[in-house]
Amino acid sequence: MLKQACRTGDFVARMGGDEFVLLLAGAEPDGVRERIRELDRMVAAVGTEVCGARFLRLSAGAAFFPDDGRDPEELLAIADARMYQMKRRHHGEAASTLPLARLAMAVGGVAENRGELPVNPVREGC
Repeated sequence: MLKQACRTGDFVARMGGDEFVLLLAGAEPDGVRERIRELDRMVAAVGTEVCGARFLRLSAGAAFFPDDGRDPEELLAIADARMYQMKRRHHGEAASTLPLARLAMAVGGVAENRGELPVNPVREGC
């Protein structure tokens, strides 16, 4: 999905786990923000299709050379900090709009559809 969202000349690299780095040479901040919104919508759509609930989100952070840093370590540190800011916002939104029981039931339903052991749903008030 990330490669499909990139232009010719952009680079995608996996940092580890579920973290990726995109190098978008010459990209403007407004264009990067729009690309992040597009990817977030794509992730949410997959979550809705697969799990029947909109709780999957993309957390991304951007850093721009030379304004945010002059070497890869500085740029990654800034982008990482911004990603965690977004992640905290998403977790706050999810906590206020999606009860834990609904999330557990959605995850349990996906596990059952895959033939995996179901997750026991959490009951509200427990």
